Amino acid sequence: MKNKIIIASVILMLVLPIISALTVVRDVPSYSTGNSNFQVTYTVSDPPSQYFLLVVDNITGGCTFSTGSNQFKGTITYMDDPTMSIQVSTPSSGTCVFSGYYQYGDGNLNYGPYNLAVQSVLINEGVCVAKNCEQLGKECGEWDDGCNNGGGGIVCGPCTSGKTCNSLGQCVIGTCTPSWQCSSWSTCSGGTQTRTCTDSNNCGITTGKPATTQTCGTVCTESWTCGSWSACSDGTQTRTCTDSNNCGTTDTQPSSSQTCNGTFDLGWLNDEVYNLFGFSIKWFMIIALGVVVILILMFARK
Repeated sequence: MKNKIIIASVILMLVLPIISALTVVRDVPSYSTGNSNFQVTYTVSDPPSQYFLLVVDNITGGCTFSTGSNQFKGTITYMDDPTMSIQVSTPSSGTCVFSGYYQYGDGNLNYGPYNLAVQSVLINEGVCVAKNCEQLGKECGEWDDGCNNGGGGIVCGPCTSGKTCNSLGQCVIGTCTPSWQCSSWSTCSGGTQTRTCTDSNNCGITTGKPATTQTCGTVCTESWTCGSWSACSDGTQTRTCTDSNNCGTTDTQPSSSQTCNGTFDLGWLNDEVYNLFGFSIKWFMIIALGVVVILILMFARK
C-alpha cells in the first residue's frame, strides 16, 4: 500500500507542473471607434495534451458582447483550436474595461479560478488614437500609426552605429544586401504590365531592385529557323525549331516531327523546299501534281 502511495505521488508530481503551466491570454485593441465592433481573442498558452477550459469574461463601460450580454462564457478543450474569438459592440464613446477569470482541468474544473488581466479599450467618436513606436513594435523607419490612411505617421529610430534598418522596422547588424524575388508579369492592361518584387533579406532599401512595370502590347513577329531532320527511328523523325525573335508564341512554328518509312530520308529535301517556298514537301508535291494535271489537260485539248 505504501508503494502505491509513493507511485501515485510521483505521477501527480509529474503531471501537476504540466497542467499548471496552462495560461489564457486575452487580446483586445487599445482603442476603437464609437458605434462599431472589434474582436476579442482568447488564446491558450502551453496547453497540456488533455484539458478542459472555461473562460468567464465581463465587460463594463457600455460595451456588450455579440451575445447581447456584458458577460461571455466560452469553453475550449484539447480537441479544439487553442483560440476562440467573439465580437464586441461599442458605445459612441467612453472606456470599456475587461475583467474575468478562467478555470480548467482534465475533465473537471479542478484548477483555478485564475484571473485574466484587466484591460481597457478607449472608445472615441471616430477620432483615431495614435500609437508610438513601442506599441507598433518598430525600432526604426517610418510607419503608419493607423490614423493617417496609410501614410508614414510615426518615425522610429534611428538605429545605433553599426546597424541598419530592415523593412520590418528592425535594427540589424552590418550591411544588408538585398535578395530580390519577383513574381510573374501581370497581363497587359492599358499598355502596361506590373509585378511585385520583394527582398527576402528585408534590408529596407531599394538597391538593385528590378523594374516592377514595363510597357506591353507591341506585336511580335515569329521568325522560325529549323535544324535538319533526325534519322528515321520507329517511323518518326524530329528536328528543333527556334524563334530568333523569342516571341514566346508558336502560332507559325513549323512541325518538329514527321513520319518516315525508314528507307528514304527526305528530311533534307523537305528543309530545302520549306526554306525556298515556305511550306513542306508534301504541299510542294501536291502543287506540282496539280500543275502537271493542268498541263496535260491543256495539251489534250490541242
